[in-house]
Amino acid sequence: MGNSGLPRHVAAGLSYVLGPITAVIFLVLDRADPLVRYHASQSLALSAVIAVAWIAVAILAMGFAGMPIIFWLGFIFLLYMAVMSFQSKDWEIPFIGDYSQKLADKVSPEE
Repeated sequence: MGNSGLPRHVAAGLSYVLGPITAVIFLVLDRADPLVRYHASQSLALSAVIAVAWIAVAILAMGFAGMPIIFWLGFIFLLYMAVMSFQSKDWEIPFIGDYSQKLADKVSPEE
């Protein structure tokens, strides 16, 4: 259990539920746990990619027709990652996973 008082796989899963909000919360609360720190970093990176895709669709489509699709696909993928973490199954998102590991290493507590 980390500083959040939750088992590590539960904290890792919850870091995906509200995207960047819960990701930052668990990055702050469970900095010492590498598993939680990695999943919170991956959730933060994935949320950034979803936001960029949402903005790109809004600009390129000159309207909001594709924005709900991007939102729901991103939300479903965040929930999928949460379920995988709750089940203690680690899965690295291609391209985002490497960046997430670097981010997780940067926010690790000083030893």
